[in-house]
Amino acid sequence: MPIKLQESLARNGNEYYKEIVKTFGQEILREDFEINREKLAGIVFFDKNKKEELDKITYKYVVPKIIEEANSTSTFEFSVIDVPLLFETNLDKICDKTIGVIADRNACVERIMKRDNIDKKTAIARIDNQNKENFFKEKCNYCIFNNNENDLEYQIQDIFSRT
Repeated sequence: MPIKLQESLARNGNEYYKEIVKTFGQEILREDFEINREKLAGIVFFDKNKKEELDKITYKYVVPKIIEEANSTSTFEFSVIDVPLLFETNLDKICDKTIGVIADRNACVERIMKRDNIDKKTAIARIDNQNKENFFKEKCNYCIFNNNENDLEYQIQDIFSRT
């Protein structure tokens, strides 16, 4: 079962939540005082310095929790952690193998627009703040090309058959 640490740690009252609100202000909160993730994304994906601030806060609270969770699941044959900034946080050091999932830029933009119900300009800003395909090809043990869902399962099975 996937554990969404960042979401659970960013709930009202937690230290991670408090530091995000202290840094970005009350205007990022919804009426129920939870963080409006869309509003926060709108701030950080259009301002590199703000994104770096959020990343530092995230590293401080989320990375140790991921390490703790990974260590506590050691009885399983394998564990999968889905970390957007795996290499930047050095979490790749706790991984036996790394898999990058990449797709064509246009496919990424369309998927983000649909998933988050945002406009094209906002989706492109998010994509532009991410590492490019070559980064993952150079750093990861394997890459999955997520352009065609029909090929996706085959690629995953192929990787697991080789490990």
